[in-house]
Amino acid sequence: MALPMGLCGSSNGTETSVVSQEMVRRGLESLEDPMQKDFIESCLNQDPSKRPTARDLLFHTILLEVHSLKLLAAHCIVSSKLNDSLNEDDLHVDDPNRIAATSEFREMAYNQVPSFQVDLEKFLEDVSNGIYPLIAFTPLPHHQRMTASTSSSAIIGEQQHEDHGSDGDKPEPTPSPPADSPVEYKESRSIIKCTVTINGSLLTLVVQLDDMMNRQLTARITEDDTSSILAAELVQHGLIAESDEMRVEEAFAKALGKDTTDSTLTNEKIVQEASTSTL
Repeated sequence: MALPMGLCGSSNGTETSVVSQEMVRRGLESLEDPMQKDFIESCLNQDPSKRPTARDLLFHTILLEVHSLKLLAAHCIVSSKLNDSLNEDDLHVDDPNRIAATSEFREMAYNQVPSFQVDLEKFLEDVSNGIYPLIAFTPLPHHQRMTASTSSSAIIGEQQHEDHGSDGDKPEPTPSPPADSPVEYKESRSIIKCTVTINGSLLTLVVQLDDMMNRQLTARITEDDTSSILAAELVQHGLIAESDEMRVEEAFAKALGKDTTDSTLTNEKIVQEASTSTL
């Protein structure tokens, strides 16, 4: 809506409430930031099915916010209920002139650190009341074994944004999810290219989606893990589209088969051999 509203006064002195396609095109061409232009163009796609979802827009490079360590720590304290056991003395420094951090070049006292210039007790209360939400990501209610990294190769160039899952502490086999298992986020983009590599017990899947986004997934696997279990898990967590499940399963099967039949290969050769599992 921002672009049409900004163009309402760009009609060469004529009064009109109609924003034409030509006005929108000129407005887009006047934008100097390529990421801003890409963001608005994706929202104005004439095909509704190809427009990004609200979640996709939040992870767009132009909007993605890297939260401060202070805010992340506050959310950890609130979510773990530690703030209930903290007293006033725990949130204050007795001597603000005491050195808080040192480096090769300088020293900083507590009164020089911006994080200590605010009322930490009030800040924790604001976080618990939802005033400072974490909008860049949402913790998953289940343990996700796959670690995902997504980057854009169109317009954004070398800038990347990542959505990270959490690795399990133990590489225990995961049973295949039931067919009626709920999917928190359903991936709608199709896979153009898929590459599977195995380095010891570490399996890596690199896919290129139809919007030129590259996604890398890594996981520790065990002898009990099968290609069907791994592919179904990716669909369940919304990391690949359901229509691509069979293709990814076949790529997993080829890579796992090669790793099983020739266990004497070095790690370097395994990576080279597994790269032929590209679809």
